[in-house]
Amino acid sequence: SAEAQRHLLMATGTSLGGRMGMWLRTLLAGAAQPTAPVPIQAAMEAARWPACATRFQYDGACCTDVGLVRDNNEDAVHLALGDAGHPWLAVLADGMGGHACGEVASALAVATVADGCAAARMGSARYGAGGNGIGSADLEALGDLLVQTNLAVWRHAQEHAETTGMGTTLCVVLLAHGYALWAWIGDSRIGLLRNGVLLPLTHDDTVVNCMVEQGTLTPEEAAGHPQASVLAQALGTHETLERLNVCPEPLALQAGDRLVMTSDGVHDVLSPLDIAAVLAQAATAHGAVRELVEAGKRAGSADNLSAVVVDVCQARRPAVTRDNVKALAPRETP
Repeated sequence: SAEAQRHLLMATGTSLGGRMGMWLRTLLAGAAQPTAPVPIQAAMEAARWPACATRFQYDGACCTDVGLVRDNNEDAVHLALGDAGHPWLAVLADGMGGHACGEVASALAVATVADGCAAARMGSARYGAGGNGIGSADLEALGDLLVQTNLAVWRHAQEHAETTGMGTTLCVVLLAHGYALWAWIGDSRIGLLRNGVLLPLTHDDTVVNCMVEQGTLTPEEAAGHPQASVLAQALGTHETLERLNVCPEPLALQAGDRLVMTSDGVHDVLSPLDIAAVLAQAATAHGAVRELVEAGKRAGSADNLSAVVVDVCQARRPAVTRDNVKALAPRETP
């Protein structure tokens, strides 16, 4: 349906391939960003780093805004705050399916993820080798969580006729003990700003991207393809998911990293360079999410706009408490 269609805007390119590992490792080491389009793929090679002994603290914020055109907000965001040394959870969902249905789908997905992570004790010290506190068991649990959340949204739609056909995108990031895990469904995005370069950690779950991955379509053909805006899958539209998008391994974090999640209301109108500039210039996570939303509105976004930003800080900084992180209420739109 038209509600399920999304504009395709690849973060830094449109092809997928083995070059991504070497490119991403080079960027993570602080090299300059290449000028040519770069393939997008989860950071498998970059995640294969030695165990991270550094203890980090995190500072974060989330913001969602109805935008300039719509009269309801189908986005949902969530930031679960761990005390120093304990897991943090960031979630963003962009619902679809009609006036009320999209709101139901995104809210249900976010709540299911939050409850599921807590129940599974994801990121707790019982996982991981050598006391890292995050590892392969969390990766498996994260995939299971996508399956459970999909079923929760789908079953709700089956049991409530007024929500038939609803669905949602979903992005999930778990931070614990100096590592990050992430998963996604749909075209909401997760990125990492490191050394001034915005690295895409997800690729859009679109029909065209699937064709590029399979080699049946070139990146050049994908740019003008008639199905460029159609999602390959969304959470809750079917009883099962065709594929689970989960990072291959935990990603070792560095002090100064800034993780970002956006809905398409933001990244459809702001280029990766625009988003990187906002992230690089904002002094705080609170300022970053606010400016991402406001910049999207200034650029004429016709959709709801949402952003989540989490900063990775050295442990010597004062402990982050629940009072330090706020889900910002949207400003009144004239």
